[in-house]
Amino acid sequence: MLQIEMKFFLPSLFVVSCLYSAPVHHEIVFEGGETISGRVARITGDSLYFQPFGLPSQVAFSLEDVLYSHDGEGRLFHISQRLKDFIQKAVGRGGTITTKDGQVIPYVDLEDELFMHSPGLAFRVTDSDPKEHINLWSIHKLTVDHTLSEYAVRKGFYAGSGLALLSFLLKFDSFRQFLNFNKLYSNTMDVYPSAVTFLPLMTTGWVIYDLFRGDRE
Repeated sequence: MLQIEMKFFLPSLFVVSCLYSAPVHHEIVFEGGETISGRVARITGDSLYFQPFGLPSQVAFSLEDVLYSHDGEGRLFHISQRLKDFIQKAVGRGGTITTKDGQVIPYVDLEDELFMHSPGLAFRVTDSDPKEHINLWSIHKLTVDHTLSEYAVRKGFYAGSGLALLSFLLKFDSFRQFLNFNKLYSNTMDVYPSAVTFLPLMTTGWVIYDLFRGDRE
């Protein structure tokens, strides 16, 4: 009986010891695209503590600088809010995916699959094609097409409306003047030309800025 138990115990002990001694290969991908390999020790509210290969001590990185970190086997440790927000803006739009091996994949529709296990994106090359999946760490760059300018139009509209409203409010010296219908009507008519000017100028300006300096990839 003892021999049978030892027969199963020794192989089990060998497997456990191999797993324990197996090298850990975690990776951090930074906002600028740089990567570093080693071991994720712990993550706090604002920092990621990491032990790079070849260094005996841990290094603390600000989470603001980390795009995401993973274990190399399909599991995320951390993903930045900036990346999640960008993917959300790209969902339902067209663009191109550039993989790490240089392949450029055009797509017409994108879906968010940023799960903590096997995170990635789903896309369709054409409207009639089936949905395809690509994992996150295979992607070098995601570029969204011109339809992203919709957000710039909204920002320009809100900015123009805010300036027109501020111009309107500055014409009143006190809250009591709001109760004066004649003054209220007069100031409304006076502010109308500025509103007509501010809205198209701010919207056009924001679209132009977004076209050249916007966050599209």
